[in-house]
Amino acid sequence: MDKFRPRKEIIHVQVGLDFGTSATKIIYAQVGGRFFRPVLFKHGLPNYPPFALPSVMAFGSHNNLLIGSDAARHLLDKPWQEGLQRLKMIVAGKYDPAFKEPQTEETFYRYLEIEKKDPGIFTPERLTAIFLAFALRQARYAVRRAPEFHNYDLDIAFNICMPIDHLENNLVRSAFENIFAWAEAIEVRWPQDDKAPDLLELSDITVNSAPYGHPESRVFAIPEAIAETASYRFSLEKTTGLHAVIDFGAGTTDVSIFNLRDEFHELTPYWYSARNIPWGMVNIERLLAETMIGYLRTGRIVSGNALAELLTSFKGDGTFALDQSIRTVMEDQVKAQFEELWGLPDYKIQAWGSAYGKLKKPSRWENVKVFVGGGGSQAPFVEQVFSIPWCYPTVQGPYTVNQLPEPNNYDSCGDQAPFHRMAVAYGLAFPKPILDGYVLPGDCPDHTPAPLPPAPIIDYDLQ
Repeated sequence: MDKFRPRKEIIHVQVGLDFGTSATKIIYAQVGGRFFRPVLFKHGLPNYPPFALPSVMAFGSHNNLLIGSDAARHLLDKPWQEGLQRLKMIVAGKYDPAFKEPQTEETFYRYLEIEKKDPGIFTPERLTAIFLAFALRQARYAVRRAPEFHNYDLDIAFNICMPIDHLENNLVRSAFENIFAWAEAIEVRWPQDDKAPDLLELSDITVNSAPYGHPESRVFAIPEAIAETASYRFSLEKTTGLHAVIDFGAGTTDVSIFNLRDEFHELTPYWYSARNIPWGMVNIERLLAETMIGYLRTGRIVSGNALAELLTSFKGDGTFALDQSIRTVMEDQVKAQFEELWGLPDYKIQAWGSAYGKLKKPSRWENVKVFVGGGGSQAPFVEQVFSIPWCYPTVQGPYTVNQLPEPNNYDSCGDQAPFHRMAVAYGLAFPKPILDGYVLPGDCPDHTPAPLPPAPIIDYDLQ
């Protein structure tokens, strides 16, 4: 006779999955618990920090599809742009030309052609769904192995970020929501004991049978900027007024402007604009790689961690050894690239100009708090360039530029996962209802104060 086995207590765990162009970051937290912890990957890759799951796929020597760390390892001795990379950008560009990056798209299809793969089978959507299913699987595996959850049954929900302007674009939003549902369906079918399933067979399913947002779904889309600002929004540092968030990613830069307004004794963020700009730190990486090829006869030395170290060394506190002449050239390149971003119409008109349309009062734009995040946020010249108001000298500055505040409940695992790289994943590790209570640009009213009524005309009869 079997002994009675008491049922384990079920606890709810929220996982935040920051699906980035170059790397994906994951944080988990018990709902109502004390700490938010990152997932660390023991990949040992020189080009990726331990908190980064490479958002890369490739075809291996046995014609098998490699994902994440395995793909990045396979590509170590290949040209830096090779492989199936920047899938997020390719999908968005496929559904809206405004997000298209021709060089990235051309590289993607050229790689499929070289590998003799049918682009009708290996579509950007399918590959993205497979990658996200793999990332969900990695997250689930890490959470189940966490010591604090050993004696419990787990109910795990996942939040995945999506740029605000993707969410407000019907075609792009629908494409990614279908991909998220597809990824969830693939992950559910992923064999427990098979580390290398047939990924084409695994992904050959009808997503319509389990569409995005169905009652049993455990995967949700969250606006990226909403997640990124959670540490500020839930902190004691928050104040009313205009704010901007600039996230410097590998392939794109997100610029979002919001007004934190006190309404009925509650601070509500009204997002005036959001723009996912197809300009990323890869631009700087490409330039520095070309420079380093002539200097050290290698370009791969400035990828990933080495790039971050090199940029830090420009500030005088790194260990990357460069003589002054090459250092000056590279510093000028970095500054020129950030100035180019600052001058783009996407930055000045689509992001800032659109936001100004919600509050057409120049004096209100002279004191904007700017927060920076992402892999490029600690690069030199960021504060110098982006402290200048978007329409200077009409609007006076400078703006204050700061990193997002690091919350006390974040566990950086001994600084292995610095918060400025994990801010989005941190916000995504809150349950969706807690993150609600915001107004996106498409629903945001015009907050421009009504003009004062004209002074009454008094007709003095002197007779």
